[in-house]
Amino acid sequence: MIHVVRQIIMDSPSSAWIHVQDQNKVALVKAPQQMRRPHIVLDLESTVLERSIQGIARETYNILAYVTATTIEEAWNYHSHLKDLLDEYTGTVTVDGTDYDVARIALRDVTTDAHELHEYYVVALMFDLYVL
Repeated sequence: MIHVVRQIIMDSPSSAWIHVQDQNKVALVKAPQQMRRPHIVLDLESTVLERSIQGIARETYNILAYVTATTIEEAWNYHSHLKDLLDEYTGTVTVDGTDYDVARIALRDVTTDAHELHEYYVVALMFDLYVL
């Protein structure tokens, strides 16, 4: 489902804040070495399936969004935009001709980290994406 979250970001009219004209600022699973900061990496942490006797009743995907920037202010700015865009999102997202019905996306946790050797900052946001 990380590809669905990436599509939401790419389709957003506010995506100009991440300079995604070449779509090289939002990566899935890991950032290529040539990717310049700031950028966002989306990763799937875990999946929870709620089952009933009729089958799977609900799917919950725990998605991490890592914001990496050269200043803490820039990292928190990206955090704010991601939070505003994704928290409480509902709707249908089309990725490569396939429709995905997102019941809800909810922000669950935010953490920070700093890497002094390479002089960059990370703000990690954990989202729960619910699919019915």
